[in-house]
Amino acid sequence: MRSKLKSFARAREGLALVEFAAAFPVAALLLVGLVQVGDALSASRKVSITAETLDRLVSLQSSVQKADLVTIIGASSAVMAPFPNSNATIVISEVTTDAKGVATVTWSQASANGTPLPVGQTVVLPAGIVQPNVSLLLSQVSYSYSSYLGANLFGPLTLRDALYMNPRVSASVTCSDCT
Repeated sequence: MRSKLKSFARAREGLALVEFAAAFPVAALLLVGLVQVGDALSASRKVSITAETLDRLVSLQSSVQKADLVTIIGASSAVMAPFPNSNATIVISEVTTDAKGVATVTWSQASANGTPLPVGQTVVLPAGIVQPNVSLLLSQVSYSYSSYLGANLFGPLTLRDALYMNPRVSASVTCSDCT
């Protein structure tokens, strides 16, 4: 009996298989986790790029109509690809500051699943961009990210970005039929 125990303790034939069986689930879990984190970071970057693109497109106009803004918001699906644009809520607004630097909404337009900012609503600007008597474009993008792997343990993750930009071709961008 003792010799059988000694020979069993010295045997190494199946050791690699046992080590692989113990390490594989951990390695697979790390790989899936890295893929999911990378995908979420990519979606976050797409949200930021979308906000910037929307502001840039509107800033190149001196005036827009509601239909123009609907088209620009619709074009965000090309920027958000491969992530579905249906999970995104987009609001484009113009805010104007008075002589004291208090910003209020001049006009606003939102995607179909969003709500435009009310005209006249006060907006708190970041400290570094407060200036009296200027107009700024504000793009707000919110995206409900869910992993395409279906293994999102934490539920949907809301990614947000807001970007202020000066109009480029005029002091402000007018929108006669916007709310």
